[in-house]
Amino acid sequence: MWNWVRKLLFGRPGNARGEDGRARDGGRSAFSAAKGRAEPGQKSPSPGGDPGEEGEFLALLDEPGDPAALDDLGPDDRLFLSGVLRLVRERRLEIPVLPHAAIEVSRLLAHGDPSIGRYVEVLEKDPGLSVEVLRTANSAFYGFRRPARGLREAVVRLGLHPVRGLLVMAHLRSRVLRGGPFQEQAGWLNDLSLALARVFRKLAPDLGMDPDEASTRGLLFHVEHFVILGALGVIQTVARRPLNPSNHALAEAFRRCGTGVRELAADAWQLPMLRPDPDLDLRLRAVRRAVVRSWLGQAGAEVPGVDPDRLSEVLAQAAPPGPSGAAAG
Repeated sequence: MWNWVRKLLFGRPGNARGEDGRARDGGRSAFSAAKGRAEPGQKSPSPGGDPGEEGEFLALLDEPGDPAALDDLGPDDRLFLSGVLRLVRERRLEIPVLPHAAIEVSRLLAHGDPSIGRYVEVLEKDPGLSVEVLRTANSAFYGFRRPARGLREAVVRLGLHPVRGLLVMAHLRSRVLRGGPFQEQAGWLNDLSLALARVFRKLAPDLGMDPDEASTRGLLFHVEHFVILGALGVIQTVARRPLNPSNHALAEAFRRCGTGVRELAADAWQLPMLRPDPDLDLRLRAVRRAVVRSWLGQAGAEVPGVDPDRLSEVLAQAAPPGPSGAAAG
């Protein structure tokens, strides 16, 4: 899946739009700007969709480009962005209620980390989330040479606080997956969040963080993005038709509403680590930028306070998923 990401991505010139309202060119992502530009209207010959879509989405997370005015957007983009802005302004954006397992794990953590067995009991009551914990513990991102033999071992591998973060992320992703067009974006955010959990944990000493806290922050790094993606269903209901917003509309929604949505989630879920921490957030965003650039085959990423050789070593262990991207053991 990721072979094409490392290839030349084509830029998207001008303001030409398709009949569905999506920008056919969409503007140039940071990756396409660095790698080059296709001729106007040029499409990639790859079957099954635009091979630049994933790379564009990831690059736009950190470099969304110039702010876009609503009047400059196509119909679908304009309806989506105005809908998100309205929901946030009127405080009607739905912050999902967390699953019982996540709430119970939070309660156990607040009471002083009881035995691993109590956490396993809680997780076993939700088969879907149990499978998610096992799958994550055995994923290439964590680099273990043999699979976890059961839920208890998976919890030990991940850590108690990161398990809570994983439950939150899995719940948000499943909500987006039920919503339609943003299924791919939800998958890309999921992969990136898992990679950040590993990278943050490895760099925890350099970042001045506890390893479990660092891993949890990685898993929860895109909470606001998942919530905004999940708003599409409500916006489509109001619009009375399906919408297919572009990655640039998503980037603009993240830019305008991300911080506020994250604070709403922090209040709703009583998770203080979701609140802004300017100095730490700056460094963590630099780490994410380094991960994305590594995945896209770009060099030159730096993180304040982290030795470049150390950073390169950690990034090499957080390769993207796929046949060519298995993480090193």
